[in-house]
Amino acid sequence: MRIFKFWLAALLLTWALPPSWAAEGPLLKLNLITGAENGTYFAVGRDLEKLLAQNGIDLAVIPSAGTLQNVSDVQRYRSLPLGLAQLDVLAYLNLALNDDSSARHIAEELRIVLPLYREEVHLLARAGIKQISDLNGEKIAIGELGSGTSVTALTLLELAHVEPAELLNADFPEALAALRRGEIAAAFYVVGAPAEALTQQVRAEDRLHLLPVLIKEVPDDEFLTQLYQPASLAAEVYPWQKEAVATVTVGSALVTTIKADCAAISPVAKAMLGNLAWLQQNGHAKWKSVAFDPATLATLDRLSPCVAELLKAK
Repeated sequence: MRIFKFWLAALLLTWALPPSWAAEGPLLKLNLITGAENGTYFAVGRDLEKLLAQNGIDLAVIPSAGTLQNVSDVQRYRSLPLGLAQLDVLAYLNLALNDDSSARHIAEELRIVLPLYREEVHLLARAGIKQISDLNGEKIAIGELGSGTSVTALTLLELAHVEPAELLNADFPEALAALRRGEIAAAFYVVGAPAEALTQQVRAEDRLHLLPVLIKEVPDDEFLTQLYQPASLAAEVYPWQKEAVATVTVGSALVTTIKADCAAISPVAKAMLGNLAWLQQNGHAKWKSVAFDPATLATLDRLSPCVAELLKAK
């Protein structure tokens, strides 16, 4: 997909220079790169900041463009050992630029500290668009540049062999306005259901609907199965959506790199494993869907070696 590869190459070049907080020298405090300040990732980061402060760790929560910037910066800067990301970023990097050394290096070094929650893929479309294949040759909104939504949207379009005419980087309100004006055919939005924006901002008179999102099973491909799990958006989960719609969920995680110092990674993982109940009681609602099972974690693909050693010591 030519437009797909060009988009990622340009995006990686955007972050070629270190931001002001990526200073050289010894690590004096722990940094976590999250997402937009009004988003779930930033809120989850602030929850971790409060928890870790009780455990003697000073965590700086840094906003960002989203998943793609996060995994790129975590790999690039020694002062930034932790980030939040959607797990399909691995498939995205491999599909987008498997012959690009920068993308390949990011994918190879990325490691999971702890898996977090899952979110539903919403694909909102105008009347007349019935399935994802109808989006060939159309203009599609894929979320803000570098966001988790954009990562998932581009990966799913590639897997579905959809070649759009144009990709629009826009947040949900902007994408919805473009749909109403007939400027785009569909818009991706990856968020836990029911999403407040879809409930409050979409109206029945907009004549919009959710498209089914399905992943074709690939024999012996456990990787895709782990990334995308089938789900259903129930009828009337949104007032304007009268029928149930098949979709998939994508997982999120706290991530690091294989080269990260365990002196930074292990205390964070230990605090989260031992205080999940506190996070569920005092943090963002998404923590309530998080579960840490040591036996399952030990078998997790790409688990950080720091966390693997921590689990063995239990």
